Amino acid sequence: QFLLWRIKTLKNQQKELETIVEIRTHELSEQVRIIDTKNIQILDSISYAKFLQSAILPSIAEITKHFSDVFVLYKPKDVVSGDFFWFQNNNNRSIVAVADCTGHGVPGAMVSVVCSNALNQAIRDLSSANATPAQILERTQIIVIETFSHGHEDVSDGMDIALCIIDHTSNELT
Repeated sequence: QFLLWRIKTLKNQQKELETIVEIRTHELSEQVRIIDTKNIQILDSISYAKFLQSAILPSIAEITKHFSDVFVLYKPKDVVSGDFFWFQNNNNRSIVAVADCTGHGVPGAMVSVVCSNALNQAIRDLSSANATPAQILERTQIIVIETFSHGHEDVSDGMDIALCIIDHTSNELT
């Protein structure tokens, strides 16, 4: 009698455990589905951010209008990057920059967009055909600091940048 009772008890416990495992498996499957959905949304968002970041980079075609032999090696560590290159030609002077903004991935990419726009604004602000790299970088720094100072918290991000000007008339590099 006891043995039959014990077998019945064990079968009931087995059924309870199987039910618990089935419930947990269903819960886990649902959590995996949610994570997969979020992952797809995040990756889609980052892919679109890459598209937007690529749109602010100068085209190689624009650069080759001013240089006969040129290439750009741009290999971001992540999908989007804190690194960028920048180019503008004003009055037969090519202004070329390469920059490494602090941070990687999405934060670095956001800083790179701010810094690229700051370079564009600095050139417009100076509007001088004779602006030096130092003047451009000083104005760019002011713009970046002003941009990041609008928040309530200090932003310590920035960029390392190399900027040069090639005067195509005098063949001078500054």
